[in-house]
Amino acid sequence: MHVFSLSHEGFGLNTNILETNILNLAVVIWLVVTNLGPEYAGILEKRRENITSMIARVEEKYKEALALRRVAQLQVIEAKSKAVIIQSEGRIVTKQIYLNVLKEAREEDLRLKRTEFEKRQQIQVQSNEYIRSTLVRLLFAKAPSFVKEEFQDAATRKATTLNWIEKASLSIL
Repeated sequence: MHVFSLSHEGFGLNTNILETNILNLAVVIWLVVTNLGPEYAGILEKRRENITSMIARVEEKYKEALALRRVAQLQVIEAKSKAVIIQSEGRIVTKQIYLNVLKEAREEDLRLKRTEFEKRQQIQVQSNEYIRSTLVRLLFAKAPSFVKEEFQDAATRKATTLNWIEKASLSIL
C-alpha cells in the first residue's frame, strides 16, 4: 500500500484513492508550511494587529458614544424641565389673556349699553321736543280763538258784574 510498489508486478501506481489523497495532502501541507509558512505568519500577524487596533478604536468610540449618550440624557432632562416651565408659563399667560379679553368684553358690553341708553335718552328728548313743539304750534294756532273767547267771557262777566253791582246799589239806595 505504498504509492510506488516494487512488488512482482513491477513498478506501478497505488490505486487506493484514500491513501493517495492523504499522502498528497500531507505533501502539500508540508510544502505550504515550509515555503509559505513565514509569509503566511506575517500576514496573520498583520491581520491580528489590524483586528486589535480596530477593537481598540471601537472601544474608544463606544466610550465616546456613552459619554455623548450621558450628555444627551442630561439635555433631555433639561429640555423636559424647560418644557414644564414653558407649559406652566403658557397656562399663566393664557389665563391672563382670557381674563383681559373677558374684562374688555365686559367693558365693551357696558359701553354698548351706555351708548344704547344715551340713544334712547336722545330719542326721548327729541320726542319730547317734538311733542312740545307740536303743542306750542297747536297752542299758537288755537290761542287767538281761545284768547278771543276769554276776552268775550271776561267782557260778559264784567258786564254781568257791573249789572249786578248796579242792581245791588239801586236796591240799597
